[in-house]
Amino acid sequence: MFEAIKYLIILLAVVVCISADDWKPKVINELKSIRDECLNEVPVTEDQRKRMNALDFPNEEAVRNFILCAVQKLGIYSTEHGYYADRLTKQFNSELHGDDGKEPVDNCLNNNPQGYKENDVYVYEMHLCLIEARKEHAKRHKEQ
Repeated sequence: MFEAIKYLIILLAVVVCISADDWKPKVINELKSIRDECLNEVPVTEDQRKRMNALDFPNEEAVRNFILCAVQKLGIYSTEHGYYADRLTKQFNSELHGDDGKEPVDNCLNNNPQGYKENDVYVYEMHLCLIEARKEHAKRHKEQ
């Protein structure tokens, strides 16, 4: 009996190791590829594209769907699960070139609950929050 339990524990440990999250933050060429894929999948106007390139994201359906496409392809959001906070933090840290992204990510997640919002609206609001967090991070590090 004890022997069977021991093997069951070993089997479960192997399954956990195999299914462990091997997700890694995306690097610049992967980010560009995801952007291009989403621009092909989600029709945005030339004006919307220019504004997004300038980090001005209008609250318009096409822009929200573009962001939804991007966060899904990044692997940091799913419509079934929501945001993967650990992955979002890793991606945020990689873009900040540091490891202090947990607090701003947690703040954005806590201050922007999904509730009954549509997925595109929710990821849009989170995106705006994260952009502001990046700006604050840059401002703090510039002052130091």
